[in-house]
Amino acid sequence: METNINPPRIPSSDIDSIIMTGRHATIISNWTLRETFCGKCLFNFNLIYRASTDGLSSKIFHEKCDDKGPTILVIKLSNSKEIIGVYNPLPYQKSKITLKRRSLMYNNNNQSKRKSNSYDPYINVKEAKKDTFLFSFQTRYYPEESAIISRIIPSYSSEAITKNSNNNLCFGLGPDLRINLDNDEKFGEVLPYSFQNPILNFDGRFEFEEIEVFQVLRKVEYQEGRYY
Repeated sequence: METNINPPRIPSSDIDSIIMTGRHATIISNWTLRETFCGKCLFNFNLIYRASTDGLSSKIFHEKCDDKGPTILVIKLSNSKEIIGVYNPLPYQKSKITLKRRSLMYNNNNQSKRKSNSYDPYINVKEAKKDTFLFSFQTRYYPEESAIISRIIPSYSSEAITKNSNNNLCFGLGPDLRINLDNDEKFGEVLPYSFQNPILNFDGRFEFEEIEVFQVLRKVEYQEGRYY
């Protein structure tokens, strides 16, 4: 007698998002650890910025997102189910990338071994940038069926996170992903160059409906003596 065995269901994680689901969060969580198996989500995703609520401008973005440590930025494309985004292992700063990197700290204050706003000093920024990746999902539901991850090509890792003269967010030399932080023009562009895989099936400009940014914090129960 034949028995159909369905593939394991990806666990959902708690997340305050109008763009993605908890299953997206679980997949991205595993990617940050360079894992392909989508097991339990090891991190909490703390919403720190939503364009439709906080306002879309470079000034507001940096007020909300600077010095928050590793973050996930997600974008909902206009008139589409597609979601794209970037994992930034370093803190955002308006003028430069800091030479310190915030840990993915335990977010339970009672069990924290260190204060949640502390930094790990002297983290090698060049090495940290190698963890940067872009990603996309074609749909909000069953994200594992269309997930794309695009890691920085090692020889271009120093340019993984760049600064645009107009205070746009830029990643890679293409730029592989550029996001305009101007409420009058909700657009970005993708020009693959420094990352391994295209995240969209076209090059050039796109329009978007929403942006969210999440601070990435390691859960207490998955400490295992490692910090990120």
